[in-house]
Amino acid sequence: LAIMTCAPRALTLSIVTIASFVVIGKIFIELSYIGIVPPEIGISYPIARGEMGFIRESCGAAVYRIDSKTSLAMSKSGINYLPKVSQARWFTDRYYTFGPWLPTPQKELIGDDNTILGPGLGCANIDNDLREQIEQASRVTGSYYTYGDEKVLLIIPALRIVVLSYDG
Repeated sequence: LAIMTCAPRALTLSIVTIASFVVIGKIFIELSYIGIVPPEIGISYPIARGEMGFIRESCGAAVYRIDSKTSLAMSKSGINYLPKVSQARWFTDRYYTFGPWLPTPQKELIGDDNTILGPGLGCANIDNDLREQIEQASRVTGSYYTYGDEKVLLIIPALRIVVLSYDG
């Protein structure tokens, strides 16, 4: 009888432990992506994230709602709100530095099927409607983007989102 009582407890403890590691891992990954977005861009909450690959080499995208303070500042100042060169929120080495912010669309991609978000957005398993809204916004005026090593940030003020696309 004692063995039968211990077995369900041990199984329950094992399941809870594994679930805890999974949840902690997901939180760590989400915080890592948020940490790449410069601190000048306030984030309210995650909207979508998807990727392909494994640990060192992967591609994907993370989409976040920008907070009302950032949205208001962008509506007043546009691209002038954004710094010339941005550093990631939680990472200080050069790999997490972004170049100057530019307005959409990128002239080289006008009339092309590609977007400034490159293969990263294509790798992300995110809602097709959201993907189409992001791609459309990257092809018209009104949004802003910057490149970093193996990544692109796109702010779409009209949708109140920032998109981190990465490949590498």
